Amino acid sequence: MPATDAVVALVERFRQHHVAYKHNTYNEEQVRTDFLSPLFKAMGWDVDNKQWYSPRCREVVGEATKSPDYSFRIGGVRKFILEAKKPSINIKKDVSPPYLVRRYAWSAKLPLSILSDFEEFADADDVARHDRMVALVERMLALHRQRQAARTPQEQTVLAAQIEAADRQIDRLVYALYGLTVEEIGIVEGE
Repeated sequence: MPATDAVVALVERFRQHHVAYKHNTYNEEQVRTDFLSPLFKAMGWDVDNKQWYSPRCREVVGEATKSPDYSFRIGGVRKFILEAKKPSINIKKDVSPPYLVRRYAWSAKLPLSILSDFEEFADADDVARHDRMVALVERMLALHRQRQAARTPQEQTVLAAQIEAADRQIDRLVYALYGLTVEEIGIVEGE
């Protein structure tokens, strides 16, 4: 079966039984066995070590205690990790999974760490940036409401400075998201 057909079949199976897979009793090991391992096999990764590589040279290394669920290697060099979670866990809102996978990646000095419940794939750093952006926007809205309710010019001045600081933080996050250089930031800011 071609890779695209295998991936489509996995997605369709997940969609058909979505409610059962999202139930709390469907666990992480099951999502790895039923969906994630077959997905990576379809994408050409030797998940089952059918090439009989030595342990140090395997393409995919499975879970061990206090380690990521999958480590993906090329030529024996680890390139990225994937931490699986059961689909009932919201991998984008729960703070624990992104923290865990970032900790694994930091310890291994890896630039890429992925969270997945098969329904979604998330780069742990993107989740953290998203959460930071949402927190800053919520703070900005709250500060604007406080400024409107401020009774003295001093209160308004302090709140205006806080709004400006939050706005600069949001700008920096957006610049980092798009990978802007110092020169490009200057153009955006009209300098």
